[in-house]
Amino acid sequence: MERRKVLLTNGSVPKRDQTVGWMERLNPFSNPPLGLLYLAGVLEREGHCVDVVDFAPSCMDQEAFIARLEAFEPDVVGISCVTATYSFCAEIARLAREVVPNALVVFGGPFPSFRYQHVLENTAADCLVRFEGEQTILDLLAHLHNGRR
Repeated sequence: MERRKVLLTNGSVPKRDQTVGWMERLNPFSNPPLGLLYLAGVLEREGHCVDVVDFAPSCMDQEAFIARLEAFEPDVVGISCVTATYSFCAEIARLAREVVPNALVVFGGPFPSFRYQHVLENTAADCLVRFEGEQTILDLLAHLHNGRR
């Protein structure tokens, strides 16, 4: 299978549930993004190149994220999303689509697992993974290798 570049990321919780700028996120004592790290481990074991952007504790602004996308040029952007981070994740997807238009944008996590139709209709997602994704992400990359999208 062809080696792919996969950027995995998550959202962050805005202050007081309002729309705020990139630097005004709240979550200074975040847990490590174990789901993303599990996926990264599976992907790396299969020979793929992975970059993980954990927005929860980082101070990365929009310009820095855009620069990261431009430098890494991922084939796939995977976005883990919970209800509280949905708006932020939708913005991440929009930016990914704008900066790396040929990348496959994939949502996963609890929110898309149950609100899949809403996510597919209202974000820049090409597809989503419901529930556990360790095997599904490998299957998805195999389909990309076979020329399917």
